[in-house]
Amino acid sequence: MTLGIPLDAWDVKPNVLDEIAVCDAQDRVLGSAVFTGSDLVISIWEDDEYSANKQGFINGESFQLKYRNQVNNATYSLKVTAWEQGSAQFETDEIAIVSWIEQGSLIDQDFHIYPVVPNPSSATAQLQFFSPEAKLVAFRMFNILGELVLEESLNVEEGMSVFEIPSHRFNNGTYTVKVETTSGVEVQSIQIIR
Repeated sequence: MTLGIPLDAWDVKPNVLDEIAVCDAQDRVLGSAVFTGSDLVISIWEDDEYSANKQGFINGESFQLKYRNQVNNATYSLKVTAWEQGSAQFETDEIAIVSWIEQGSLIDQDFHIYPVVPNPSSATAQLQFFSPEAKLVAFRMFNILGELVLEESLNVEEGMSVFEIPSHRFNNGTYTVKVETTSGVEVQSIQIIR
């Protein structure tokens, strides 16, 4: 699917070099483009039958739009209130064109981790972080018995960072992921199936 956002569709125009992202319900970015001050075109990825993991949108799946402001290093939701053509549903080979888009609420003003993807995982999983500043992050993964199976100290940069979890190194099962910073602890689970 191709998503078009004409320059005159913006309620509030982004800054040049701000990123507009198309995300699924699990916050995975499945298409993005950098705003250049003119009309914007975003190619949205489709899931393929050759991968065991979801790599893109499935026909009829809803998507959400986000806007990353590079000046204040903040992410906002975007709300499409009118469509010239198409909708916020992924349809293969469709061209959707926005006729009016508004800036929504602020997301990511504090440290935040996104859901582990893919989950379940068989080879490698990714954990994305947003941090308003560079900081040291403690990553720990525990098996179902509470035994520590992986520990890393990560130097997270300002903005988005990605940490790859080597799922292939672990036995099948459910694991707990703990990410600790000076501002607190966030916990997620990951299922490994090989």
